[in-house]
Amino acid sequence: MKKSYYCFLFLIFFIPSNTSAQQYQISSPDVHLSIQIKNEKSLHFSLIKNGKVVIPSVEIAMNLQQEMIPSEKDKISKAAKQQITQIIHPVVAIKNSTIKDEYHELRLQYKNHFSVVFRVYNDAAAYRFETNFPDSITVMHERFNVSLPENSTA
Repeated sequence: MKKSYYCFLFLIFFIPSNTSAQQYQISSPDVHLSIQIKNEKSLHFSLIKNGKVVIPSVEIAMNLQQEMIPSEKDKISKAAKQQITQIIHPVVAIKNSTIKDEYHELRLQYKNHFSVVFRVYNDAAAYRFETNFPDSITVMHERFNVSLPENSTA
């Protein structure tokens, strides 16, 4: 009995599960806008405003000359959040001599030389891919597949 119990515990705690998705969330400084990110077979995010899902799913990836990032097998090795508040002084001040730049950032670092950075402002959201490959890369195209909510009209 004890032997099977220990075997069961070993299976639960020490064998990684490939079926579990990696999930993250980040909100704007005023908490009205948030992004939920899921890394499963591909990288998806959804956009939520005031608790209501505005965009249910956006799939993102970059197709490089020799590979797709992130691929199905890529896992996030590190997630780091930052809160940024700074003042930008534009060289040519058209409306304002200072601009308040305030956002929350989530950096998802993958094991193989790239990361995806999400920023959420009070009125906008953005993402970008950052690479750290030893050589230069050629981006063939970027994937941005948007699923809009049901009953959406243009």
